Amino acid sequence: MTKMLPKNTENSYNGWSNYDTWNFKLWLDNSKASQEIVHNFIIKAIVFSKKTPEVIHKLRTLLEQYALENAPELENGFYSDVLSASIRSVNYYQIADAYYYDYLENYNQEIKTA
Repeated sequence: MTKMLPKNTENSYNGWSNYDTWNFKLWLDNSKASQEIVHNFIIKAIVFSKKTPEVIHKLRTLLEQYALENAPELENGFYSDVLSASIRSVNYYQIADAYYYDYLENYNQEIKTA
C-alpha cells in the first residue's frame, strides 16, 4: 500500500499540501477527545467499505463534515470569508489518507506483538 504524498509545491507547509491542512491535522491530534472522534470516523469508514479508496473517501467526507459543522458562525464580512476560505482549502483527502495508513500500521503492529 502506498501512502499519498503531498505535492511539492511552493504552498506546501511542514510536509502537508498547505498551512490550512497542517493546522487542521494539528488541532485534530491536539486532544484526546478529537483523537477519539477521528478514531471513530476511521472505524465508521472501514465498516462502510473494506476497499481502501472507498474508506479514504468516506473518511475524507467525515472529516470535512466535522470541520464544517464545528466552525463558529460569524457575521458576514472579512473574518467569515477568511474562515470559509481556510476551511475550503484544507486537503481532507490528504489527512484521511494519513490517518488511514497510520491506523493500518498501528493495527498491524498490534497483531505482530499479540
